[in-house]
Amino acid sequence: NITALVSIGSNIFAGTNLSGLFRSTNNGINWTKVDQVFDPHIYTLVAKGTNGFAGTRYASLFITTDSGNRWLHRGPYDDHEALGIGISGNNIFVSDYYPGFPSDNGVFLSTNNGDNWTKVNDGLPYNVKCFASIVSNVFAGFGGDGIYITTNNGSNWKLVNNGLSDPYVNSLVAIDTNIFAG
Repeated sequence: NITALVSIGSNIFAGTNLSGLFRSTNNGINWTKVDQVFDPHIYTLVAKGTNGFAGTRYASLFITTDSGNRWLHRGPYDDHEALGIGISGNNIFVSDYYPGFPSDNGVFLSTNNGDNWTKVNDGLPYNVKCFASIVSNVFAGFGGDGIYITTNNGSNWKLVNNGLSDPYVNSLVAIDTNIFAG
């Protein structure tokens, strides 16, 4: 089953739960498997310009900087789950999870396309499902803990559940100056 879709340049990418990542160069008429992303479980796909990011179950994060022609393994850890990916300017936020090792879990920030990572989850629960951003405000959605915001690239996070009727947030989207949760 398809778990995520994203358009990077003129390519469409589909992530699946068991079969990996696929690319279409002709608007979905034909699809080819992307063998460079070796994890068959794709949780999330995010794009910014010609850069693409794939969050996986067993191999963390893969990044492309050329519209998906070449994918590189660039996660904070090699064998963790990348549950959510957020982009704010040149910053990449990744929710990284590894069962049994809670001290390794959390939100990580890269300011250099995944070359280096810093843990930025002060005051956050560990199970971030999704991200959205408006300018320099980054929102993180949690399965059971609602929505948190950072205005300083993850140095501090604040709970912002005012008006949220359900704390189980599996998706966030930013449109203009509004955040929508699902």
